[in-house]
Amino acid sequence: EWARKAALYPLDTLTTRLQYSRRPVLLSAPSDITAKRVSQLEQAREVIRDGGGPLSLYQGLSTQLVGVVPTSLVYMPTYEAVSRLARAVDGAQWGLPAALPASQLASVATGVASSCVRVPISVVKARLQLGLSPNAAHAVRTALATSGWRGLYAGWGATC
Repeated sequence: EWARKAALYPLDTLTTRLQYSRRPVLLSAPSDITAKRVSQLEQAREVIRDGGGPLSLYQGLSTQLVGVVPTSLVYMPTYEAVSRLARAVDGAQWGLPAALPASQLASVATGVASSCVRVPISVVKARLQLGLSPNAAHAVRTALATSGWRGLYAGWGATC
């Protein structure tokens, strides 16, 4: 997991910076696909150049790698507990099908629980990638100071 995240992290940073960029995207005519790619490539070069060079694409990587551990610690125990509970509960007493789809319920619960850990880590990572904070502690303090706990969970509804 760590190797995959480290290898793909520069692309994630580039994507984050391009999305945050206030410069309008230059789209070419649908028949001229080459011009569209050149435009996006030029934007990518600008983002790298203006962001501090190629090494700046790794800003926030440590936060992302450290975040793998708590997410993993939530994922499997949640899945196992909800799956076990769903198999043990007789759904008929609540007007549900007699056999609850344990794996589906466990998947939904696991997704919600994991996002409660993953989203704040992603918010901190994005703030570091964009150069809005010099370190993870500052990113957390700034998010809490400006928006309270909601600042760390920006976008949570979209991920659930």
